[in-house]
Amino acid sequence: MNIESKDSTKLKPMYLGESLLYFGVPAVITVLCVFRLFPYLVAQGFSTFVSYMIALDVPLGIMLITSLVAYWKEGNPINWPSLRDRFRLKPMDRKGWIWTFGLFVFMLVTAGALSSLLLPLTSGLIDNGLLTIPENTPSYIDPSIPQSLESLKSQIGVESIGNFSLVLLTIFSLILNILGEEFLWRGYVLPRQELAHGKNTWMTHGVMWTLLHVFKWWQMFALLPGALALSFVVQRFQNTWPGIIAHLITNGIGMAGVIFVILGLAG
Repeated sequence: MNIESKDSTKLKPMYLGESLLYFGVPAVITVLCVFRLFPYLVAQGFSTFVSYMIALDVPLGIMLITSLVAYWKEGNPINWPSLRDRFRLKPMDRKGWIWTFGLFVFMLVTAGALSSLLLPLTSGLIDNGLLTIPENTPSYIDPSIPQSLESLKSQIGVESIGNFSLVLLTIFSLILNILGEEFLWRGYVLPRQELAHGKNTWMTHGVMWTLLHVFKWWQMFALLPGALALSFVVQRFQNTWPGIIAHLITNGIGMAGVIFVILGLAG
């Protein structure tokens, strides 16, 4: 697997300690936002849907800003061509598109299949008191609440139906999700990790990205194969676009369900 790039000599290797810092701090911030900021916003009168979107947007916004500040601190010029090259946003060829489509399918299938397989076990542990879900867990990620379009409609609330501003919020959150994570993890961090860990970087990177989702730790095992696959493909092609595209489509499917509910098109 080729890990060299024309800009690699300008980069400093990112060893394990620094990697843990880059992944660990956002993970802690996300946990605090989901389990502290979310209930606070609900108590202030915001809907659970808006509160949850804000709780996720805050850490994602911090990730995006961090990627741009880190890029600037390296001494890179503030222009698109330089940012494009540093974050490895390269043109996609036919082979790249094929791998990207396969990556999307793999992420979707593995996450769905493993989540379905683990759900009875998780539910059983919860019912027997062997697994405790935090009291302030948003219903959108609570494993004890069946997730479907019908339950999503109930969770979002009838007052949200037809509220087009919530559609815009959903689209904004999706874009922020992809840019925040892909620019920081695959654009900024991964190329530096490659200088420290070589051809096996994708394994270290994929595990750390999975740990970022500790705020819903009961889903981490289901997310791990997709995280490893995305890291592998991005490193193999030395191109961030496969990760952006596969990540966008995978998350976009769930967001599409939310939009259908808000627009009154579901059920």
